[in-house]
Amino acid sequence: MAFTKGKPKTGGRKIGIPNTVDKELRERVKELVESHFDDLADCIFELAQKERIAVLLKLMEFVLPKATHARVEVESIQKITEGGVLSADQLERLTAILDE
Repeated sequence: MAFTKGKPKTGGRKIGIPNTVDKELRERVKELVESHFDDLADCIFELAQKERIAVLLKLMEFVLPKATHARVEVESIQKITEGGVLSADQLERLTAILDE
């Protein structure tokens, strides 16, 4: 049976209810890692330097938030200054903040 637009949702998980399988699996993996942390660390540091760095970088993806790159187009800056949205002083302060 094909989906028809406007038809209410029937069956499946209700909106807003978390997926319990994912939650349970994450909790079990977390417990496993915590209980064997020292053994895992020893195994990682026994690897060759190149492999060790690759593993540590991969693990960092799960711990640290991904950095995003802010890109400001020159045309956008010109529109902001020409439109009177920002004064030259405000634009300089904004640029300094973005460069940090």
